[in-house]
This record gives sequence, structure tokens and C-alpha cells, in this order.
Amino acid sequence: LENNTAFDTFGVYNFEMIDILNEVNSRGCDVKYCFDIGHLLTIDLPMHKENFNKESIPERPEDLLEDIPAELFYKVHLNDFWINRDPEGEGKGEPPFKFHPPLHRETGFLKKENLIRFAEILRSKGAELIIVETAVRDIEDLLNAKQIIADETAYLNEVLK
Repeated sequence: LENNTAFDTFGVYNFEMIDILNEVNSRGCDVKYCFDIGHLLTIDLPMHKENFNKESIPERPEDLLEDIPAELFYKVHLNDFWINRDPEGEGKGEPPFKFHPPLHRETGFLKKENLIRFAEILRSKGAELIIVETAVRDIEDLLNAKQIIADETAYLNEVLK
């Protein structure tokens, strides 16, 4: 079961997903958690905080993995989220945000040091699968997609070793 984005308003936070999984599993099922970190990073959108008054992303986004029990943890969708902020810090640029920017560019919330710790937490919890979700959203990136994938793969091989 995968967590939602902040746009969906429910099933975004780990505590919500853990409650659902515990309830379903208490009835004889064996459902595991697919944690999508990019979905949870959408909580930092200004309209989300304004409309739903939810907490922000911690200084170390990888800490969001800590409260997921190892027995529920199965796989991760690894991707980033970038907010285009105006000079006052609001997400009002054009485009206002991008899902799944290439991780090696470090344009979103996840930097190298975050991903190194992310990998440590995944190992400690026994995650079975990491699915990297990167998207090219600009014409220039589309024309250079093979190089972007090669660069990101080399970066992730170094970081997640």
C-alpha cells in the first residue's frame, strides 16, 4: 500500500498508513508498505500548509523513514520533489513545482548526505526493493535522457553502496 501526496489529504503521513496497515493486517491479511518519499515531500507546498496546517519536512527528510516498523516495510519509491520558490520563499514560480527531478542534480530536498543516510535506514529495516522514479520534464532533458540516466545511475551507485 503506497502513501498519497499532500493533494490527496489522507494517507499522506506514515502514521496514517501504519494505522491502515495494522487494521487490515489484524484481520488476517499480510499487506506491506510502499513508502514513496517524493509523495511525502509534497507536504512542504505552501498551499498544503495553508490549507491543511500540517507540519513541514524535517531538516533530514530521510528521518521520515524512522517511524515505519520493519515488519511493515517492503519497498521504497525513491524520487525527489522540487518547489520553485519566489524570492519571498513561497512556491509561486513557474512551474510551481516538479515531481521526480534527476536525483544527481540535487535540486530538490534530497542531497547526497540525505541519500547516504536513507540507504542506511533502508538496510536496517530490511527493505526489499528500491524503485527509482526520475522524470525528464524539459525538452533539453528529453533530448539528453540517456545521459541523465547514466549520470544518475553512477551517482546512485556511489551513494547507495
